[in-house]
Parts: sequence; C-alpha cells; structure tokens
Amino acid sequence: MSAQIEKALRDSLEDDVHDSYLQESLALPPEDLVELPDGRTTIYGVVSCGECVGVLPFLDPDTVLLVRQYRSVAGRTTWEMPTGGVHFLGEEMVKLALPADETEFIEVHPVPFREILGMLLSGEIVDSMTIIAVLHADRMKGS
Repeated sequence: MSAQIEKALRDSLEDDVHDSYLQESLALPPEDLVELPDGRTTIYGVVSCGECVGVLPFLDPDTVLLVRQYRSVAGRTTWEMPTGGVHFLGEEMVKLALPADETEFIEVHPVPFREILGMLLSGEIVDSMTIIAVLHADRMKGS
C-alpha cells in the first residue's frame, strides 16, 4: 500500500463511524480507496452481486421463452431470459408451485429466435446475461 493511501486512510479514520452509519442507512455501496496509475488516489464505489443463474429455454428449435420484467433501476420493463439467484445446490429437477411475489411484475412470452436477434441488435434487449446467451446460442445454431 502506498504512503498516500495509508495517509488518506488514517485521515479518514475519525469519520469511519459516521461514514459507516451513512452507508448503512442510505444503502450506499462500500467504497475502496484506490491508487491511480499517475499516483493520485480516488474513491470508487464497489457493487457486488450474489451468484445467479440463467437459462435460455428453447420451446422448439426456433422459439425461445423470454420474460418481460419491470426493473426499478432502469425505470422500465426489460426483456430477459429467466434468471435468478443461487441459494442452494439442486440435485434433481422438480416442478414446484412458488408463492407470488408482490414486488415482481413479470410476463412470460414465447418469441421467435430470429426476432430475439433483432431485439438484441436494436438495443431492445439490454440485459448482459441474456445478450451473451443469445449470441452463444446463435453461434451454436450456426446461424
């Protein structure tokens, strides 16, 4: 650790309790003090995500199931493949009826794969996990 970073950390110790309270109460991301290539230091917010999984479900060779979901961060609905957080290790596939989540607004739509490629190219699909899966599937299909 450079002397500049150490000094900046020492100088900020008196504010740690106040900063910690603000970060928790305002749900701010943690911050890292980093040294730039030119020797200056700056603070970067660090956002981390939990593990997740996604699947691009083909109903037949030419049709994929997509979800249209309201995303509050984007302030609009987005087209995505089904995804979710990983909370446990599954060993077998079992269909379960899950309780409705009042905070999720999701529509499920079968969409022709060719149309999905157009949606991706036009910017209608912006979810990175979906973009990667669609491009990979297109490559595997040899389109």
